[in-house]
Amino acid sequence: MVVTLRGIYIGSGLMITFISPFPRAQGASDGYLSRVMDIDKIFTHLDRTYIEVKLDSSLNIENFNFEQQGNLKLVTINWHSAAGRSKLDEILSTTDSIYCHSIYQARYILGHFRLKPVILDFHGVVPEENLLYQDSSLFAEMNEIEAYAYRFANSIVVVSESMKDHFQKKYPDLMKETIHLPVAAPNEKHSDLNRIDKILKLKQENLLLYSGGTQKWQNLDKIYSFIQSSPPDYRFIFLSPDYKNIRLKLKELGIIQKCEIHYSSKMTDLLSYYERAKFGFILRDDNVVNRVASPTKVFEYLNFGIIPVVDSPKIGDFYKLGYHHLCLNDFHENKLSEQDLLNKARENKSVVAKFVKQYSLGRQELQNLVLGMPESQAVNGFQVPIPKSLFNECFSVSPVYKSNRVDESHRRRFLINRGRYVIDFPLKHLPLNDLVGFD
Repeated sequence: MVVTLRGIYIGSGLMITFISPFPRAQGASDGYLSRVMDIDKIFTHLDRTYIEVKLDSSLNIENFNFEQQGNLKLVTINWHSAAGRSKLDEILSTTDSIYCHSIYQARYILGHFRLKPVILDFHGVVPEENLLYQDSSLFAEMNEIEAYAYRFANSIVVVSESMKDHFQKKYPDLMKETIHLPVAAPNEKHSDLNRIDKILKLKQENLLLYSGGTQKWQNLDKIYSFIQSSPPDYRFIFLSPDYKNIRLKLKELGIIQKCEIHYSSKMTDLLSYYERAKFGFILRDDNVVNRVASPTKVFEYLNFGIIPVVDSPKIGDFYKLGYHHLCLNDFHENKLSEQDLLNKARENKSVVAKFVKQYSLGRQELQNLVLGMPESQAVNGFQVPIPKSLFNECFSVSPVYKSNRVDESHRRRFLINRGRYVIDFPLKHLPLNDLVGFD
C-alpha cells in the first residue's frame, strides 16, 4: 500500500466556488463577512458558487437549499444529511477552483484539497484562537486540520505580513505561494489624505467610541472600568450588533448616563459616529492571535482620524508601520493638544495609505492567480509507503461513494475521499505529510 502525492496548480477556469456563507447584507460590519464581501468584489464577473455548511441539526434544511442570483449561486448544505454532503462533493467536482475562507471552512473539504486547486484564506490563526479564547479542547484538532490544509493548498492568502511570518516559522519545511491581502478596503468618502483636517473639525471633545462585538477578546470589562473612573465630562459611544447586552451591563454598573448605545450591522451604520469620535477603543491582549491579525476596526479608526486607545499596541502590521495610539492605562496622563491630534491623525493616514497600496497589490496578485495561469497543470508526484502494521491498525478502507466529512460520533476521525476509496482513521496515528491519496 502506498500513498501518492500529486501536484496541481490553480487554473484559469471561469467558475469558482467559495466555501463560506455569503454576506447578504451590503456593508456588513462583521469582520469575517466584510472580508468575504471584499474578496467577492474581485470576482463578480465570474460564475460564483457559495457553499454554506450548516451544522445545527435542528435547522429546517432537509438536505440542501439552492438559490440563483444571476451568475451567483448560493447553496446551503445540511451537514447531517448524506444527500447534502453528496451535493457538496458534486458541486466541488465540477468547479474550476475553490476559495476557502478560514480553517473552520476547510474541515468540510479536506478530501478535495488534492483533487481541485484550492486557495486558502486564513483570516486568523484558528488553533491559537481556540486555545486562548474559545474551546481549548479543539486546539489539537484545529492544528491538525490547519497543518494538512496549509500543506496541500495551492496558494495561501494572509491578512498581514506578520501572519505570513507566523506560518513560515510554524511550517519551515513548506515553501508556499503566499499573497498578502490586508483588510484595507477604503471608504471613498474619507480616503483622501487632504480631507483629514475637515474630518477632525467634526470631532467632539472627550468623546470615545467602541465599535464591535462582545466576544471575550474584545476586553469590554476594561472599557467599563475606564468609564467608571473617567471624568464627568467624558462621553462614550457603543456601536454593536449586541447592543442590548451592552445596554444591560451599562445599566447594571450605573454608568449608562455617560453613554450612547446604537445597533450596528453594516458600515453605513457607523459613518456618522466615526466622524464625531476622537478616540476609539481596541483593547487586544499581547498574544500571537493579535500580533498577526488585521482588525478591520483599526483600519477604520485610522481612516476616520480616530486615535486608537489600546491595551497592547502590537496589533498586526499596524505596529510595524508605526501607527500612533494611546495606551489605556495612561490615557489621562497623555492628553493631546488639538495640534498633536491633527499631526498624529495625519501620520496615521500615511499608515492607511500603505495598507491601501498593499491591498491593491494583493488584490491584483489574487486576480492574476485565478485568471492568469494555464488551466489544470499537473505534475507527477512521488510515493510514500505505509507500513502494513500501521495500515492494519489505523485504517478501514471500503469502496464506497465518495464522501468528505467529519465523523459526527468521533471528532478526531475523518473520512477523506481519495477517488476510489474512503479512508476512516484517527489523524494522530499518521504523519500529516503521509496523508494524501491512495493508488
